[in-house]
Amino acid sequence: MMKFFTIMQFQFLLITMMFMMMIMIYSIQNLYIHPMNFILNLFIYSIIISLNLSISNSSHWFSYITFLVMIGGMMVIFMYFISFVSNMKFNFNYKILYKFIMKFILIIVLLFMLLFKINYFMMYNNYNEIYNMNYLFKVNYLENKINYIYLSFKNLPTMMSIIYLLLCLSFIVKMILYKKLTLRKIN
Repeated sequence: MMKFFTIMQFQFLLITMMFMMMIMIYSIQNLYIHPMNFILNLFIYSIIISLNLSISNSSHWFSYITFLVMIGGMMVIFMYFISFVSNMKFNFNYKILYKFIMKFILIIVLLFMLLFKINYFMMYNNYNEIYNMNYLFKVNYLENKINYIYLSFKNLPTMMSIIYLLLCLSFIVKMILYKKLTLRKIN
């Protein structure tokens, strides 16, 4: 059965994209974060990616497989982290948490204001565009060709995977630069 985007699904996609941006900003902003905090950020990010993929695709299998692959990759990264920081204490800074919560509340308020404006303008202008987009989804679903994966309205999974890999790379590089050591000990 073909899924069509409704206004509620579009709003949910906007909220999850904003939440993913908050995770990226939080991880880039702090000078030092414990590796377990990196793992938690990647885990939340992979859950959000799976939710977005299950909304945007007609079948949920792609989101299941993507989630399992990302969790498997995170297990490998977790093993590297354990060999890197054997007895490092996980200190929790409440000032950073307070700042993060305040920024998050501010961004959520701005996001809801944006969503209200989107609803206001969608009532008048974009029903024809939504209908055309749904028609393109239907045509693509009926043909079911891999060539259409990079069309502008179907490249969400690819972009999410690219951002996930970029986050993993930046977390690992940030850890290596902090200790100035390799992840794996060479005898």
